[in-house]
Amino acid sequence: MQTLPVGGVRVGFKTKRGGQVWFDDKQQAINHVLEVTNGL
Repeated sequence: MQTLPVGGVRVGFKTKRGGQVWFDDKQQAINHVLEVTNGL
């Protein structure tokens, strides 16, 4: 069972390899997307 941080949102992304990456923090998710985008 996944627990959510108070006032937080759980954000999930599907990776190209078919896996999933989960973030408890929207800012972490944004940073991850920026890193992936810049890495292309």
